[in-house]
Amino acid sequence: MTLSESAPSGFHLNDTPADELIDAVHVVAGGDALSAPSVTRQLIEEFSRSATVPRHVPGVSNLTAREVQVHQQPARGQSNC
Repeated sequence: MTLSESAPSGFHLNDTPADELIDAVHVVAGGDALSAPSVTRQLIEEFSRSATVPRHVPGVSNLTAREVQVHQQPARGQSNC
């Protein structure tokens, strides 16, 4: 078994009703991923919080304005051509 095969495919809280857990097992066994809405909300909040905090990246200050632009555009869904 590889690491990716043993990685979780779903997240539910301890108070999830048994019928929902059974449904979740079937979903994951079918190859899909699943998480409780509250878990999804927490993940989105954490991602949003960390995505807005600028981080110091070594070497970035050495880039030209065009090099910075080329790297930022794909992150915004734009072409960097």
